[in-house]
Amino acid sequence: MIERVGRARTHDAPGRRAAGDDAPVTATAERREQRVAAGVEELDRWLCDQVAQGLAHADRAPSSIWDGVARRLVDAQAGALASRVRELGSLPADGRPDRLLEEYALLRLLVTAFRRRDELPAPLRATVRSHVGFPVSQEEVLAGDTVRDHWYVAGCRDVEQDRLLTRRVWLRGQETGRPALILSFTAPGQTAGTPARTPGAQARTPGVDGRAPDAQARTPDAHGRVPDAPVPAGRAPDRAGRALDSSLGVGDTVDAELAFYPGALALRALVAARHAAPVRRPPRGTTVPGLLREYADALALDPWLERWPAVLAGVRPARDEAGGPCLVDADGAALPLRASDVWRLWAVSGGRPLTVAGEWSPRGLLPLSAWQAEEGAVPL
Repeated sequence: MIERVGRARTHDAPGRRAAGDDAPVTATAERREQRVAAGVEELDRWLCDQVAQGLAHADRAPSSIWDGVARRLVDAQAGALASRVRELGSLPADGRPDRLLEEYALLRLLVTAFRRRDELPAPLRATVRSHVGFPVSQEEVLAGDTVRDHWYVAGCRDVEQDRLLTRRVWLRGQETGRPALILSFTAPGQTAGTPARTPGAQARTPGVDGRAPDAQARTPDAHGRVPDAPVPAGRAPDRAGRALDSSLGVGDTVDAELAFYPGALALRALVAARHAAPVRRPPRGTTVPGLLREYADALALDPWLERWPAVLAGVRPARDEAGGPCLVDADGAALPLRASDVWRLWAVSGGRPLTVAGEWSPRGLLPLSAWQAEEGAVPL
């Protein structure tokens, strides 16, 4: 499959918006830019104070320390930063000082990048702006180029985040090898559509935009942290809550065109068009070293990336030297698993190699699905 040539894309003029870089800054946008900039400066002062005071007692610190800063960032319309700061309070107490220092360093890097945004190339500027909290409309995304491929639905995960239930669906292009993240959202308590797991589901174009009520702009995964609101079928999100999209079934391969959100690492996408009913076929996977190279390349483009889709072929579950669960490939290379319950994966494997898909982070691989020769795709 080839990437379709579309209309002219971004420009580097500092007086234009970075997400699409194709619309002049309005007075409203300029006022927001100033408010966000003020919030970013306040965050920087707070970060410097935290490091100056020391982190030795951070394991006993109450979450209110981060909640107050997050609320001020919301007021400054820097929703993505607010969500990132708020989540620091949920870090486990064991090892919290080390993790906090790591997260503070990434936040300081983001602050510095935002200050120098006009000096950055357009794709990197779009990445920085999305991590700060500037939204990109579906119309802008769908007006750009699309990538057609046979997309393997590698896994689906529902998480409650920022008072929203978020569904992450990970895709992998079987010809291009390109990963993609499809998001949908609903309010807790609303009906959540069960992810389709059988071929032949009715083809429709799911939407994937919207912002959290207190953060109006925060990105994934395809950037890591993804505060958004539920979006069905390419329409604007309804904050009253709608069913999560269930049109992409785990284990399906879909002939479709995806339109990607702008950024140095374009990961999050919208389904722009489908060309056939989904089919079931074995996915192409990589090795453990291949996954780590992919992840390193992705971090070079987006240092704030939190998770990366993995499709590993020819691996089997095992135990490492410390007794922890891991996946081992044919050459003996291993990755730690961070799932609390790995017995289902062990049962599916039966001690034999299989293909495993999941979310990779430096804390380990969270398995989401497996492909076994006799059974096909098995959600985990």
